[in-house]
Amino acid sequence: MEELESKDIRQKYMNQNELSLTIAIPTLNSAETIHIPMKSIVNQKKNKFKLQIVLLDSGSFDNTKKNFLQYGKDLNLVFKDIGKCSIGKARNYAIKLIESDFLIFLDSDDALTDDRLSCDYKVLNQHQNLNFIYGDSIQINKKSFKKSYYCKSSKVADKYQLLNIPYNLSSLTVSRKFLQKSNILFRTGKEGRLGEDWRFINEINNKSKKYLYISSPKVIINSREDSHTQDYLKCDLNFSKVDLLIKAFIKGRLEKNLLICLLFSFQIQASVILAILNIIKYTSPRKIKNILTNILKILTFYREISSSYMIVNLICLPISIYFIIFTHRRSIFSPLRAKLTYLDFKKYVSCLTN
Repeated sequence: MEELESKDIRQKYMNQNELSLTIAIPTLNSAETIHIPMKSIVNQKKNKFKLQIVLLDSGSFDNTKKNFLQYGKDLNLVFKDIGKCSIGKARNYAIKLIESDFLIFLDSDDALTDDRLSCDYKVLNQHQNLNFIYGDSIQINKKSFKKSYYCKSSKVADKYQLLNIPYNLSSLTVSRKFLQKSNILFRTGKEGRLGEDWRFINEINNKSKKYLYISSPKVIINSREDSHTQDYLKCDLNFSKVDLLIKAFIKGRLEKNLLICLLFSFQIQASVILAILNIIKYTSPRKIKNILTNILKILTFYREISSSYMIVNLICLPISIYFIIFTHRRSIFSPLRAKLTYLDFKKYVSCLTN
């Protein structure tokens, strides 16, 4: 009996692989918020990852570095001042140069759920052929219970990905080797500021089917109303997204059957409608000429899907409207959006408090 138990213990030990994980956090003058992700990492449930936290700083001149290094007693920390650059270029530093089996990209004002790493390790240790795993997210507006919600991710990673981003980037744990082998990087420059997460996730979904969706919250997102993104950049973001979707559709049209292409085109029409609504929202009503110019620019992108698809889309407009109302992750009618209890709301708000 004792010999059998010893054999079981040895087998259990042999099944525990040493997996290295890097949490990469891009920062710029994030001294006031860096405590949020760092505390969430310190408070993780016990896990077997060989863990390091890499702060990718773009030249902060506040106390970001000092506040980050305060956690050196509890965590393996690496501070990298990589100079002024886009967030995409900062994340690429981790993909190219940080030795690690897996990567998590976390923003400097968001938090991991407390069982994130323990759960991720168990899954990746049991399913060693996976290129990535992802889960759900908690969207928290600290000033509004009504605007906060549980956001489920699609069980199929690329489902409706031409309509909206299928899962939050920070809910993703991805193999660095897979990214390098597939030559997947974040866009840099202007594209590294506008829709970079969506582009990156689309590439991952298109290049691997070796993934697993985990139906549990992985990250708490700090949904701020006081965003510093200027309105003109919010307009540019819609141009960038529509341009991305059109190019993805044209590329995929050569590989997909007609039915799938039609489904994709309905999603793109829905995205174009949403882009036009956002342009109207973020352009001053007094600048009617700018609104019309921007809408015309969006429609010029849209024409590239071909006249035949545009005609079919117009005939099937109710399908695109359905996607907007009942499928888009941000819609209050979406099955991917669930209400939080007030107690959960308060708990998650506390995780986003310094």
